Amino acid sequence: MNDRPRAPELHPEFAWLNTDRPLAFARELQGQVVLLDFWTYCCINCMHVLPDLAYLEEKYRDQPFLVIGVHSAKFTNEGQRQTVRAAVGRYEIAHPVIIDENMRLWSEYAVRSWPTLVLVGADRRIVGAVAGEGNRDALDRAIAAALEEARAKGVLAAGPLRIARERSVRAATGLAFPGKVLADAEGKRLFIADSNHNRIVVATLPDSAGRSRLIRTVGHGRVGREDGPAGSAGFNHPRVWHSRRDALRRGHREPHDSIRGPRVVDGRDRRRDRRSGIRPLGREDRHAAGA
Repeated sequence: MNDRPRAPELHPEFAWLNTDRPLAFARELQGQVVLLDFWTYCCINCMHVLPDLAYLEEKYRDQPFLVIGVHSAKFTNEGQRQTVRAAVGRYEIAHPVIIDENMRLWSEYAVRSWPTLVLVGADRRIVGAVAGEGNRDALDRAIAAALEEARAKGVLAAGPLRIARERSVRAATGLAFPGKVLADAEGKRLFIADSNHNRIVVATLPDSAGRSRLIRTVGHGRVGREDGPAGSAGFNHPRVWHSRRDALRRGHREPHDSIRGPRVVDGRDRRRDRRSGIRPLGREDRHAAGA
């Protein structure tokens, strides 16, 4: 007899994002191992979990495994569909997200904190749950074990569930969730952190009609950290810090990544390199400072 609790059904009447249809354990999710991520977009710890989820999704992309985000809003304005959709786009969330109205799923799954991750086996039984961040390895092992167990019992689906993902429409500006704009009055330039395009856009200051002219872009557009000329330099969701004469210092969206010095975009030779100096506040530093 299986003493694991049965996973409550996902409500089809709730709003769904990043999927062409509502998903249910009784239908599409039969035979799938499902990881439910209870999150809210104003929770920094929830944001820190996203790279772990992306890693697991990539590792098990050919397996009957699916991550589903359950957005359980802490505040009323967080629960609006348009703001959740914007957060899904900003943080490049690739998996389906269900908007948990009135925190019903939160209550049904007895969740107590953000983020909480609940693993459901292919037989719709809850394998376990873990709260907080830093649990990627434990989740990896649990997913692998759940897949193997279901395969041995003959209840595992033949392959992953195919879902039509939601695609964002390119903005008229050509930018994707720009993180910050910095005006350099002395150099008569405008620096824009085109965060989700992983590049820095350099333009002229607006003229009397409010129009700017593109000077150049810095960064190849893919996630990376390579130093080098403007066309081959790599950025990871850049955030502009400040400029000093001919150089622009900027940081990344993920401050806990392995940054060891500020990156510099040089206005003269159009290069991006690494300089020694004050590094971004990392996760270890925040804990030490009691933040």
